Amino acid sequence: MMDLDYKYSIEDVAKKFAVNPETVRRWCREGKIKYIKLPGKKSKYRFSETGIREFIANSNGNDLPVEEALFEKKEDEPSEDK
Repeated sequence: MMDLDYKYSIEDVAKKFAVNPETVRRWCREGKIKYIKLPGKKSKYRFSETGIREFIANSNGNDLPVEEALFEKKEDEPSEDK
């Protein structure tokens, strides 16, 4: 069973940072951002909000979005409440 904290895909993270998904893969290879890989031939990466926040905190002031803005709920995003 997947850890429910790891709910963000590479595409989600790339969109939040306005970068190409390959950039997120590079951050993973370089050990800059915490992730898990799901099993299978085409392993999919998953990221937690905590891991993303740590990545921002360790970015040494690079041009990354402000942490709070990344997790603000947009009007057109579906609610995660079930």
